[in-house]
Amino acid sequence: MLALCSRETGEVLGFAGLVHPGGQEEPELKYALGRAWWGQGLATEAGAALLVWGRESLGMDRIQATVAEEHAVSRRVLAKLGMEPCGRELEDDGSVTLVYASTASPEEPGARG
Repeated sequence: MLALCSRETGEVLGFAGLVHPGGQEEPELKYALGRAWWGQGLATEAGAALLVWGRESLGMDRIQATVAEEHAVSRRVLAKLGMEPCGRELEDDGSVTLVYASTASPEEPGARG
């Protein structure tokens, strides 16, 4: 995982990375930002950079991401990154987690918005 920091102040805004949770075989894109930083395109910017890095530097052909079904904003971020829905998981508490996957580079790496 990597800290996401402000270029101006160095303040930590959140984190992002490519991980293998629970020993999962496929790499998974994860990110989180402090609430004050939501809606500024930072998740899209970090996600795009990580997808390019994962492919070009680490040789990852397929990268996935998971999101709670009710998190429409995060679903839009994943769509902007070129990730497509590819599955649903029913959790023990009855909630649904959506699985997205990316097998192509995002159209605008590092794009904000």
